[in-house]
Amino acid sequence: VGMSRKKCGAAAIVGLMITASELKAPVNLHGRLAIVRNNLGMRSFTVDTIVKVNSGKRIRIGNTAADGRMILADLLFHAKNEALKDSNPDKHIFTIATLTTHVIRCYKYIAGIMDNGPAALANTAEELQKAGDKVADLGEISVVRKEDYDFNLNTLETEDLLQSNNAADDGTNRGHQIPMAFMVQASGLSEHGLNAAKENQLKYTHLDVSGSAGLIDTVPTASPLSMMTMKYLVHEEPKKNSQ
Repeated sequence: VGMSRKKCGAAAIVGLMITASELKAPVNLHGRLAIVRNNLGMRSFTVDTIVKVNSGKRIRIGNTAADGRMILADLLFHAKNEALKDSNPDKHIFTIATLTTHVIRCYKYIAGIMDNGPAALANTAEELQKAGDKVADLGEISVVRKEDYDFNLNTLETEDLLQSNNAADDGTNRGHQIPMAFMVQASGLSEHGLNAAKENQLKYTHLDVSGSAGLIDTVPTASPLSMMTMKYLVHEEPKKNSQ
C-alpha cells in the first residue's frame, strides 16, 4: 500500500457521513479522523521509547512503522468514553484503517473484519460480510484470540504494553489480529468486553482495508463504504440488472 493510500480509512468514514446525510438515514453517527504527517526529525519517536497514550497506559515502542495502532488507540479511548455516556443499546464502535500489510498477505483485495466479544455475540462481522457480498464490497472474517492479546503484554513494571515486535507485520504470525488486540488494550476497551457487566459492555469492530481500499497502482475503491452503507444506511436489496 502506498502512503497516498494510507488515508483511505479516514476517507471512507467521511464518505459514510456524507452518504448518511444524502440518504437522510435515521442513524446517529459520530466520526473521528486520525490525521498525521510523518516526518523525520528531533521530535520523531524511536524504538524502545515508552509513550503514555491518552488512556494512561504506558506503551513500549517496538517498531516505529506501527504508528497507526497508536493513533487509533487514542481515538478509541475517546470514542469509548463517549459511548459509555450514550444510553442507546445499539451503540457500536468501528475503526476503519489501512493498518497492516499482513491482511493483504491473507486476503489480498478483500477487507479483514474483526469483532471484540460483544460485537461477535451480535454477529456483526457475519452481517457485514453478507451486506458486502450484495454490493461487491467483500470482507473476510478474522477471529481475534486470547493469544493475540497475550502477545502485547509485558512483564516489566516500567510499561503496560508492547506496541509491536521489531519485525514487519507481514512477517509476524497473526500480524493483523494482534494490532486489533493492541488497540483494545491500549484504549481501555478491554474493560468493556464480555467480562464486564452487561450494561458496561461495548461492541467494537475493526476493519483492516489495506488491500481492499486500493493498492498503490490501482484506483481507490472506497472500501468499506458500500458494505457499511448496505448494512446500516439502506435496508433493501440492490436492484439487479435485467439485461
